[in-house]
Amino acid sequence: AASRYPQEAYELARWLTAPPRQLDNFIQNGNFPSTPESYASSEFIGIHDPFFNNAPTGQIYSYTALRYKGGFEDADMTITDRLIRDALQRVETEGADPDLMWESVMEEIGSGTGSSN
Repeated sequence: AASRYPQEAYELARWLTAPPRQLDNFIQNGNFPSTPESYASSEFIGIHDPFFNNAPTGQIYSYTALRYKGGFEDADMTITDRLIRDALQRVETEGADPDLMWESVMEEIGSGTGSSN
């Protein structure tokens, strides 16, 4: 409302958050959509990720996102994100065993320590 162009600002925000735009952004850049309408689309469900052995990540993400009942306050997403990224980086750059890295991440998340090395 305080903008010099409030209608244009509103239209931009509406466009950026529209389910089709969020779906396109996910497909192009990997940014997970915040609009549940996106999760049910055949385009979203049909996504497979070569990095994860061509797993049906669209189906997995959709199933998980639509059934999640917790809140972000239930976990420290910064620590969780760092643990997962560190493990993926070790798999990519050091050839670490993916299964062992996943087990390690799950143990650290479960223990709440958040120390990863």
